[in-house]
Amino acid sequence: MSVDPRLLRSAFLEHLAERDFWAHVASAVAEELTQIVRHLRLPAKVESRAKSTGSVIGKVMKDPDRFGGLYAIGDLAGVRAVVPFLDQVDLVAAEVHTHHSLRVLEDDTKTPPADKLAYTARHLQVELSPVFIPGDVPFALGHHRNVCCEVQLQTFAQNLWASSSHLVSYKRDPPEDVLRRVNRLVAIAEIFDDEVLAARDLALQAMDDVSAMAAQLSMAFTALTGHTADTSRTAEVVSLLIQALGQERQTYVDRLDVFLGQFSRRLEMLLTREDNDLPFIDGPEAVFLFERIHNAPSALRATWSTVLPIDELDRLEAAWGPD
Repeated sequence: MSVDPRLLRSAFLEHLAERDFWAHVASAVAEELTQIVRHLRLPAKVESRAKSTGSVIGKVMKDPDRFGGLYAIGDLAGVRAVVPFLDQVDLVAAEVHTHHSLRVLEDDTKTPPADKLAYTARHLQVELSPVFIPGDVPFALGHHRNVCCEVQLQTFAQNLWASSSHLVSYKRDPPEDVLRRVNRLVAIAEIFDDEVLAARDLALQAMDDVSAMAAQLSMAFTALTGHTADTSRTAEVVSLLIQALGQERQTYVDRLDVFLGQFSRRLEMLLTREDNDLPFIDGPEAVFLFERIHNAPSALRATWSTVLPIDELDRLEAAWGPD
């Protein structure tokens, strides 16, 4: 199909004038999505991008009747969140649906028919509220020019397949045997997601209470700092100081949620200070220690004094400060 050169030139100039704006939109939505996954305590990866002018021209060339203007292209700004487990996709989507500055216009789970092997992910088309739109809008807002962003939610396995297949077949027409090989990998990705989810659930069922505490503390640490951490040292520290929990041991996870709800900002400031030289401050066990300092200082001090130098606890208490 031949395309009117004037249409291509118009699309080129129009997008060139707007490209930086859409990059700001993508960055702003990515920042909100980062806060969402941290709130959910997920070790997720968030990426953003603005559609390139070359991709815009490609869309117009492919279907000039549909993409005759930028208003028809819904992914000029795009953000992707990649999460470890399949059930976490729904958790993130639910948070996006209730976000105060993002209105979900479409929510599409791209699942191929049962007899097909193809791309799988969840796509949300979101509209930004006016107070959330960054910078000056380079066009007149109207019925066809709302400020929108496409949000993709994938598991690590889905993202790996999409990235690999993109390199082989995106916007190409590979031979049937090549396409078949690429698509067969979808089945492996789906099996991986199912098996790793089942393995996680079985591991949680078999987990002792100290390991469960360490896992919850690790999730809290990720939410507060944006960093993931190995839980082995956390489990060791909790084991050393487990007597400081007393009768709260069985209900500690619930008590931890209450503590995080009250002091998340204070914890975030303490855990992300660049000049930190406090003991255990670089791991999830710091959350446990500050919680005990706040809620049971005498019990923590009595237990700590039998296994660790008491002056280190003094430093932590001084850092936490009074209520």
